[in-house]
Amino acid sequence: MLFLLIVVIVLPADASDDRQYTALHFGASVNDYIAFKFNMAPFQDSFSICTWIKRVDTSASSPLVFDYEPSNEILLGSNGVYNHFLGDGDLNSKQSEFTTPVGSWFNYCITWSLASRSTNLYLDGSLIGTGTTDSGRTLKMGGTLYFNKLGTSTSSSFIFGGQFYQFNIFSKALSSADVKKIADGGMCLDLTKFSGTGDLRWEHISVPVQERFCERGRDRD
Repeated sequence: MLFLLIVVIVLPADASDDRQYTALHFGASVNDYIAFKFNMAPFQDSFSICTWIKRVDTSASSPLVFDYEPSNEILLGSNGVYNHFLGDGDLNSKQSEFTTPVGSWFNYCITWSLASRSTNLYLDGSLIGTGTTDSGRTLKMGGTLYFNKLGTSTSSSFIFGGQFYQFNIFSKALSSADVKKIADGGMCLDLTKFSGTGDLRWEHISVPVQERFCERGRDRD
């Protein structure tokens, strides 16, 4: 497992309270990224990806929070240019829907299943688009997970350069009601109720921190 230039930050809350939470903050360099292998077999026939995103740097034209290779199998962007899943590009070019101001948090969820063939994209709990994967199409195995870059590319056009928190991949297609619960529940909602065996959880990505930071975490700002 390879981790490069990971920064764990503790973000202070408003002056009116003393709550705080942890997130990962990437720089705007092509050398600031995370890359590692993970067993993706639990997600072959269905998955949901949910995370909290804050855009900070806006210099990149097509910023990617997450890329699962091979062949751009999953591209999760922060400004709507790329929302590409299992060869389905129906959800790309959604910039007009990504209206959260720079510097503010928003919740991003994508759900998919082989049975339905539908990819459903949600922002802050609301469905903003639906795509369709090819019949029989399943998630490719054996790839590498990249955060803050496009695979092995050295192009700065794909650098996210922002913050993200509570990135999870669940081994099922969450219902719209569950997605709304996650968004409405805020950034420190306990997500174990949605988790299954083999899921990729936030603690697989972030540097371990004291649990009290999440328990006392703040929402949004």
